Amino acid sequence: MAEKDLAVTTIVKRKIKPGKEAVYYDLMQAVSQYALTFPGNTGLNFINPTPEDPYHTIIFRFDSLDNLNNWGKSQIRRNILEKVDAITINEPVIKQYQALEHWFELDGLSNITPPPKYKMVIATIIGIYPVTTILLPAIRKTPYLKLVFGENFWISSLISAIIVICLMTYVVMPIVTKTLKSWLFKK
Repeated sequence: MAEKDLAVTTIVKRKIKPGKEAVYYDLMQAVSQYALTFPGNTGLNFINPTPEDPYHTIIFRFDSLDNLNNWGKSQIRRNILEKVDAITINEPVIKQYQALEHWFELDGLSNITPPPKYKMVIATIIGIYPVTTILLPAIRKTPYLKLVFGENFWISSLISAIIVICLMTYVVMPIVTKTLKSWLFKK
């Protein structure tokens, strides 16, 4: 599979001028109505600012880089973007990820080139192996989980998947990436 055929996620963060939030929300409503009907769009999410993260965030997901690029060139998107630019304080912070690239981001270095795919695979195996061979069996033996969910394979699998993904995303891969950074990002 060619890299341009991989699913792609784009995250756009903006600070909106005070008092312009309602205009922004109206524009995002227009973006969502159009984007969700655009070829290759597999979803989008909006995240409102918080005290920890003062940005308005929109996450676009497309099934391929070609479809994302076509979305980026669309006239309706450009017209809406022009209006959004007029009510923002900052240049947008834009990050784009394909496959598992988001697991290989170093704090403060979001503009760094992701490592080669084979290195991502090796680092992911290093991270996921102990989680699936040591931690998951221990969690599955927890009396509380057995009491609540019984021996239901589907529920147990769902809980396991949630645990693995959360641990890999927020705990394991940041540690693996920092530990292996000199090898992962070697030029």
